[in-house]
Amino acid sequence: MLLHDPSLDEQTAPHCHLAIEFSDNTVTLSVLDLARRSFLAVALLQSNDPKGNPDDLKPSGLISGIPWLKFKFQSVSAAAVTNIFTLVPDAVFDAGHASGYLDYQFGNRNLSKVYWDRLREAGLYVIYSIPDDLAGNLKSLFPGVKPVHHSSILLRSYNMHFSGKENPNVFLHFDDGYYSLTVLSGRSILYFNTFPFETAEDAAYYTFFTLNQVKVNPSASDFTLFGNIDKNSPVFNLLRQYVKNLSFGHYNSFFTFSPYLSEISLHRFFRILNQYSALTHEDHNRKT
Repeated sequence: MLLHDPSLDEQTAPHCHLAIEFSDNTVTLSVLDLARRSFLAVALLQSNDPKGNPDDLKPSGLISGIPWLKFKFQSVSAAAVTNIFTLVPDAVFDAGHASGYLDYQFGNRNLSKVYWDRLREAGLYVIYSIPDDLAGNLKSLFPGVKPVHHSSILLRSYNMHFSGKENPNVFLHFDDGYYSLTVLSGRSILYFNTFPFETAEDAAYYTFFTLNQVKVNPSASDFTLFGNIDKNSPVFNLLRQYVKNLSFGHYNSFFTFSPYLSEISLHRFFRILNQYSALTHEDHNRKT
């Protein structure tokens, strides 16, 4: 999927912010016109053919045919989608021990680089690793752009748009093959983790088991869904049998959208549409 406003050209781009989210086989993009405070482009590019050209599976291969990416933008940001990460409270974070936090949870993987983002309002650090090939691809495409972790964007966005409610908020963000579960109470993050799943029953089990562990009553909570899920998804149809307050996330922002982007599902692109706002509202410190 590739949608853009024809007004996005070499003259417009210097007033725009380009946001990138990348994983092993997916790249998501958005372009925000900062002068007009309006999104001009959204793209979702995927390669699911393991027999194809290996270079096509990389971010550089997926986006090589997009002409407007050659323009000079005012600013560029990036987020990496990886599942090698953990959260550490401010009070115990030690930059010299950053790799040890990941070793403790995932075993000694001899990670070449470890990064961290500080979520100041949440009082947390996100510690994570990015595969060398992905980091190298981004560096070659956009030199000087230092990625953050996708969970940093997600958690900051939840806090910006949904904090302060009396009832606990349960957020489920679905990607291919896994989903993230976040529980927010006021401005406090009670829980955050990712789970692999193959069936709707998997997702329902992990969700309700976790809520029981953190003593959150599903019937008294607001459930909001984001990412790769819709009303025809088996997960949605199973959850609505047990959850009273279940809805798809909306995009509550300061920005508008070009009419050329009317086809997009806002809950599907929640992370990429919030990347600029999340990064301009937080300090992110990372090892390079």
